[in-house]
Amino acid sequence: MSIDQFFGYGPEAPFAANEVFTNREEQIGRCHRWLIEHSAREWPVPALMDFQRPAVNILAVAGEGGIGKSTLTRHVADLAVQGKLDGLPKNRACTVLDFADPDTSSFESLLLRVRAGLGPLARSWPTFDVALALYWERKHPGESLAAFLGKGSVDGRRAADQVSGTLDQLLGGFGAISVTYQVLDKLGRTVAQKAKLKSLRNELPALDPILDEPDPDRMLGYMPVLLSADLERARTKRPVLAVCVLDTLEIVQGLPSERGGLEDLVSRLVYLMPNVAFLAASRLPLGWHDPVRALGLTYGGAHRWPDLAGPVQLRLDGFDPVSANEYLTTRLTVDDRPAIDEAVRNQMIAGSGGSPLYLDLSASLYGQYLARGQTPPPEVFGLGFPRAGAADDEGPVGDRP
Repeated sequence: MSIDQFFGYGPEAPFAANEVFTNREEQIGRCHRWLIEHSAREWPVPALMDFQRPAVNILAVAGEGGIGKSTLTRHVADLAVQGKLDGLPKNRACTVLDFADPDTSSFESLLLRVRAGLGPLARSWPTFDVALALYWERKHPGESLAAFLGKGSVDGRRAADQVSGTLDQLLGGFGAISVTYQVLDKLGRTVAQKAKLKSLRNELPALDPILDEPDPDRMLGYMPVLLSADLERARTKRPVLAVCVLDTLEIVQGLPSERGGLEDLVSRLVYLMPNVAFLAASRLPLGWHDPVRALGLTYGGAHRWPDLAGPVQLRLDGFDPVSANEYLTTRLTVDDRPAIDEAVRNQMIAGSGGSPLYLDLSASLYGQYLARGQTPPPEVFGLGFPRAGAADDEGPVGDRP
């Protein structure tokens, strides 16, 4: 029983509420095979610097609202990170970017979330972190980057420690001398620090243009390639798997298509990080390969996204009647037997049109009646879309908007 179910039904609920995942084995298998193929690829610096190469690191799941796109992509990511999918690296990390969350409305917050989420895969991220410190000083003068990162999650606090460690090694810490002055004038505080910074510049041709760009917003848009380079450095030492879920992506797709807009920046994130496996969930198919859509993207067009025309766009359909019945018989049980009467299950299935969300809400409504010690009235099921809390109302759910 989930936390919401516990506080909705109570600890003495006369039934068991079970998490059910059904009728998606084929899609999980496709995602699994795709992740194995992704993990086998290597991305040396010349490949990272090829900005005409085809991108093969995104798999998109599309379908109508309530069909289970978010559930599928997050479930696959969880299976991968928990080691429940064979043939994948043992060192794994995942970041979820849900565009329905107001905190993901800026690219800065997105990139910092990715940085924090991938942090466990490497001891340090020197190329990205030195650029991040420079960006932060320009964009947020007087505000502590380490304090900002450290006030969040465990991953954020780890990232804060890693960033501080990088600056200690390369620049002698945040200190009195500005990051901008030290980085751009290649000062460092010791010969060793200057040598390390010079080595980073020599290893990755993209670092200098980013550090030399005075506009912090323009810097930020290309900084994912630095994170990718640091990740690849870690991958040469031990196999790792980095997964990023892009959820509710239709919100981004609905924004004006323009260079520097959020969709352009998200597509840059994916393109510039080919060693990260992106799982996208959207009501709309991805159109980054479309010639018209590509006009508003820095990295657009069919030559960069050839697979979006076919194999990596999964269209998710609803449950068939057999799968819907399997879901309902398992969702609520009493002594391992279905809690929902067969006749009511059939009404729910008929009214659902295969929508997993409809079935879930119907089962939840049925559970609300049982938790109150009432017999669920059959006439309220199989009509309009069920509403949470409708068991407290009078009259059939489907009679109201």
